[in-house]
Amino acid sequence: MNLFCGQILEILLLVLTVLLNAKCAEMNAKHEQRVNLKFLIKSRLTPIQCWRSLQGVFNNQTMSKTQVRMWFKRFASGEEDSKDKRQSGCPHSECTPDNVNKVKGVVQQNARMTVREIATETELSRSVVHKILKEDLKLRRRSAKFVPHILTDAQKMTRLMTVQQNLTAMRQDPGTFLAQIVTGDETWLSCFEPETKQQSSAWISPQDPRPQKAPRQQSEKKVMATVFFDFQGMILCEFLEPKTTISAQRYCETLTKLKNAIRQKRPHLWQRNAQGKRSFLLHHDNASVHTAATTKDKLVAWGIDTLPHPPTAQTSPLVTLPSSPPSRRRCEASVLPQGRICKLQQGNKCMT
Repeated sequence: MNLFCGQILEILLLVLTVLLNAKCAEMNAKHEQRVNLKFLIKSRLTPIQCWRSLQGVFNNQTMSKTQVRMWFKRFASGEEDSKDKRQSGCPHSECTPDNVNKVKGVVQQNARMTVREIATETELSRSVVHKILKEDLKLRRRSAKFVPHILTDAQKMTRLMTVQQNLTAMRQDPGTFLAQIVTGDETWLSCFEPETKQQSSAWISPQDPRPQKAPRQQSEKKVMATVFFDFQGMILCEFLEPKTTISAQRYCETLTKLKNAIRQKRPHLWQRNAQGKRSFLLHHDNASVHTAATTKDKLVAWGIDTLPHPPTAQTSPLVTLPSSPPSRRRCEASVLPQGRICKLQQGNKCMT
């Protein structure tokens, strides 16, 4: 058995040796033909005449007519190198530390450059640049994440101080702190009730087609609602008149209605505390109508303190929208406390 395996191994080695010799002979023959072709070109022969001359010497190993024309054109243009040019791809020799540092420096200057732009800047092939980015630098290309606002360092510090202040007040007396907050904001409400998937289902027989439902288009009739609530539920829901924008004066009128609503629904919150202030904190965002001098003077006159709000941060469960209906935006309903939905019904009544 061992003798048989040894004989097979010797045969395989012999075949491999013959193939390698044939390959080397073929490569040598190609190189010799290219050298002879340079001599034939200097003898002022045409490509076909050169090919016939080579065929008379090398027989079956002669280059094809296409290869002869290619090398004839290269040598006729003044090129002297008879070796093949480096093939396209990503040779390991080009991924050198110098090229890696070169690509790294370009990416650090501008991380949004494409592979083509980096290749043009570094004078490397795109395949080499792509391999360096993926394998050597371990980089991935990702799109920018959308955020509502990009805060400055000062705004971030203000946000941190505001959150720490609110956390300190809540830790001192969690129940009292959360119970005294009255939150308010504006939102757009559409004039239709959204249909759920369960509501659009129907009983059908096996041979009937599945029911179809077109996507709901954006409602043309919308109304802006100003909603105030606390942990117990809704306090006030007021709708803005058509073709009217929210101003500081208009918001003060809404605050007057909020004052009357708190007196009726939450009389204990309207009582003054030991500092002479009302027993609740008004929480609204940093919109211009909320921070206007007219609004602040009105709140100071009534003895109402506001809860500090971080800059450009939307911590309210309602969504703050501009005073006019934005394009390409759907706002079918707004989620209110305890998972309820405020829907616009006939008679401008908010049904919860």
